[in-house]
Amino acid sequence: MIHYTQWGIFSTFKLSNVWSLQLGFSAGNDVAPWQADRGRQPTGSVLLQWISPNGKDSFYGGMNAFNNGDFGYNNLQQLVGTYTHKFNEKWWTITEGWFMYQRNAKDQPTAAVPYQNGSFPRANGFAPEVAILNYTQYRLSGSTYLSFRNEFFDDIRGNRTGYATSYSEHALGVVYWPDKIITIRPEIRLDHSYDKRAFDDGTRQTQITANMDVIVHF
Repeated sequence: MIHYTQWGIFSTFKLSNVWSLQLGFSAGNDVAPWQADRGRQPTGSVLLQWISPNGKDSFYGGMNAFNNGDFGYNNLQQLVGTYTHKFNEKWWTITEGWFMYQRNAKDQPTAAVPYQNGSFPRANGFAPEVAILNYTQYRLSGSTYLSFRNEFFDDIRGNRTGYATSYSEHALGVVYWPDKIITIRPEIRLDHSYDKRAFDDGTRQTQITANMDVIVHF
């Protein structure tokens, strides 16, 4: 998933018992209002949320960031949508898709854009990427659940990873809350690059990783 910070004002308006509208205005993605960057410009956000009356289905999506899209540190234009469904008290699923891009991208550092959040594209011009991701969760107990993650990501110009290739990723993890403050998440994951050797400095197309993180909430 792609994360960034926005400096601005965001408001949510309840339209009805099932519909909400979120509007935002910021200085851009990952850029402070006083920072010199092409991405520092008026940026809008328009997102709509629907939650079914029984609470088992929801959709949240729209344009999370839009301006002229000119190439900057992280001046991403993002169209995104997330759908959730709860089958029962044990099973639920979350599916998200997004399309992102920058215009007039350069394949190397310039005076105006000396750094990138990600990689410089492999070719000049339009730099898009598209992805679809699903989490399916199974509750083992009140404080533990299994997490199945599957994703397809196409880094069309290599702007995010440095390799113009598509990827798939599959992971199985456990999420455990020993108390209300700590979350423990062990995971095993398989990644594959379809068009290029994109792992281990371009020497491998497939990798398997096992990791665990501990989150302290405060």
